[in-house]
Amino acid sequence: MRKKIGLFIYLIFVGVYLIGQTNIEISTEKVIIDGKKYYLHNVEEGQTLYSICRAYKISEEEILLNNPEIKNKSIKMGQALKIPVIEEVTTDGKYIVYLVKPGDTLYSLCRKYEITEDEFYLLNSDLKQNKALKIGQEIKFPIKVIEDKISDPDKDTVNFYYHLVEKGETVYGLSRTYNVTKEELMEHNPEFDGMKLMVGEVLKIPKKSGAINEDLNRIVLDSIAKINFVNEDTVKLSDDFCNQENWFKNGKNFNIVIFLPFEISSNIRALYNQATSNREQRLYLITEKMISFYSGCLMALEKFKNLDVKLNVSVYDTGNENIVISSLIEKGVLDSVDVIIGPAFRSQVDFLNSNLKNEKTVIILPFIDDSEILEKYSRNIMLKPAKNYVIDGIADYAALNKQHNYLIIQGNSSEQIKISTLYKEALTEAIGSGEHVKIIQFTGKNLTSLKTLVDKDRENVFILPFHSETICTNVFLDLFPLKDYEITLIADEAVLEYQTIDPSYFAKVKFSYYSGIKVNYSDTETKNLIAEYRNVFLCEPDDNSFAAYDAISYFIMNLVRYGNNMPYCLQKDSVYQGVSGLQKYTNHNSFAKYSYANQSVYIYTMQEDYSFKQVYPVIVEEDAENN
Repeated sequence: MRKKIGLFIYLIFVGVYLIGQTNIEISTEKVIIDGKKYYLHNVEEGQTLYSICRAYKISEEEILLNNPEIKNKSIKMGQALKIPVIEEVTTDGKYIVYLVKPGDTLYSLCRKYEITEDEFYLLNSDLKQNKALKIGQEIKFPIKVIEDKISDPDKDTVNFYYHLVEKGETVYGLSRTYNVTKEELMEHNPEFDGMKLMVGEVLKIPKKSGAINEDLNRIVLDSIAKINFVNEDTVKLSDDFCNQENWFKNGKNFNIVIFLPFEISSNIRALYNQATSNREQRLYLITEKMISFYSGCLMALEKFKNLDVKLNVSVYDTGNENIVISSLIEKGVLDSVDVIIGPAFRSQVDFLNSNLKNEKTVIILPFIDDSEILEKYSRNIMLKPAKNYVIDGIADYAALNKQHNYLIIQGNSSEQIKISTLYKEALTEAIGSGEHVKIIQFTGKNLTSLKTLVDKDRENVFILPFHSETICTNVFLDLFPLKDYEITLIADEAVLEYQTIDPSYFAKVKFSYYSGIKVNYSDTETKNLIAEYRNVFLCEPDDNSFAAYDAISYFIMNLVRYGNNMPYCLQKDSVYQGVSGLQKYTNHNSFAKYSYANQSVYIYTMQEDYSFKQVYPVIVEEDAENN
C-alpha cells in the first residue's frame, strides 16, 4: 500500500504539471517596442515554452527571437516574456486590429482590406481625416466575407477548393481538414508564407480524391458562404483515408485529454487523518483503480517517443461531478482535442457528449458498459463489453451448457426489468427452450420463491445483471444456505471488490465474473510490460493497467495513422491482439454512427483454491499451454 501511496503522490505532481500547461490565459497587458506590438506574459508555475506557444499560437522560434535571454529553451516562473502580436481580432470577431508599420499608407491599407477611406473613418471615428497615420497606431478593419473573391467564374472549382480563413483557424487545422501539406498550400498561394493565416484571406486548396474530412461538406459551405456545389463536386468520405499508403498523413500534432476521478483532495485529507490517528493509510478504492489505469497509459505513451509525432496529453481530476468538465468546455480548452479518455461516471459521459462543441473528438470510455451511451452518441468507444455484448456472451455460454438451470435476478426498476427480459429472451433462444430459463424476483432484501425455482438435479446458474454492495451482499446471504444445491453466480467483476462479502461465500456460490480482458502472462510483450512496470512504479500492474496500455497502443496509433477519420476506419480493422487479450471493437446495429464497444467477453469461475479458471470461451488444448 505504501508503494501505491507513493505512486499517488507522484501522479499528483505529474497531473498538476500537465494541467498547468493547458490553463494558460492570454495576457491583456500589451506594449509597443520599436513599432512592434507585444503581449507581456508572466510565466506561471507548470507552464512551459511549448504550452505558451500553443496558447498564443506562435512558434518557439519567434518567442526565442524576441527574448534572447532565454537559454536552452528554459524558462522560469515569474519570468516576463515578450510575445509578438501576430494577429489580433476584436472580441466580437468582426474586426482586425492592425498596428501601423513603417511604410503603411491609408490608401494601401484600404486597398488591401477592400474598404473606402470614408468607410475607414466611419469605423475608426476617433481618427481625424487628412491626418497621417502614426507608426504603432492601432486601427481597425472589418472582417467580411468577400463573395467576389470566391464566386469569381474564373476560379477553378473543379480542381480546387477556395477557403475563406476565419478567426481561430490554423495552418495545421486546415492541413488536416483538407489533407494537404503546408508546402502544397504555399505552392498554390504565393502570398502565403507557410506560417501565418490572415483572417479574411482566401486560400486555394487542391482537391484530392477521397482526401477530405467526413465533415468537410459542412465546413466548406460554412467557410465560403454562398458557393453551390454541383452533385459531382459533393465530398464523400473515401476508403482512401484508411489505405495503408495514406497512413501518417494527417499531421504530427495531436491533443489528448484524460478525465479520471483521482479524488486528490479527498485522498490527501483522508491520508492525513489516518496518519494522525495512527491508522493504516489507504487510498480510496476508486483512486487505486484510476492510478493503475493512468500508469498503464503512461507506459504505452512511452512507445510513441520514437515516432515523428507530438502527443499533447493533459490530465484532469474530475471527481464525480461535472464542474471541471463544464469549466473546460466554457473556456474552449476542449475545442481542439482529438481524443478524450474518460470520464468514469455515466452522468459525466452524458454531460460531456451533450455539451462538447468539437464534433470530431473521439471519446474513449474505460469504465462504462451502458449500451445506451453508444445508442445516443456518436464517436464513443467503450473498452469494456457493452451490456448487449455481455448478454450475447452469457447466452453463448448457456448454449454450451444447456443442461443447467438458469435464473435471472430481476430488480424493481424499469431498467432492471428490461435487462432481465433481454437476458431471458437471449438464453431461451440459445438453449432452444424456456423450460430451464426463469426470472427470479429480488425485492431489495431477498430473492423471492428461491426454493421453488432451484433444481437439485442441475447446476443452478444465477445471473446478476445489476450490482451494488448492498444488493450483492443480500444475494450472497440468500444463496449461501443452499448447501444441497449446485450453485453458480455470474456477475460483474466489480463484485469482487466488495468488503462486506466473506471470501468463503464467493467459493460456495462458485462466483463467476464476465470481463473483456484475458491477460496472457506467457506472452513476451506482457512479460516485458510487467518487468518495466515494476521497474518504474515499484508495484504490479492489474487489469486496469493492461486495459489502459492496450487502449493507448491501439487507438492512439490509429489516431496517428488516420487522424480524425479513425472512427470511420475502425470499420475496416477493429481487431487488436494486445496484452489484455483479443479485443474486437464493433458497431452494434443499435449503436450510433461510429460508436463501438468491445465485443470480446470472457467468463471466469472461482475454483476451490480461490483461483479463477476461464470457462468461456472454452480453451482448446493448444491455447491452454499459453495460459
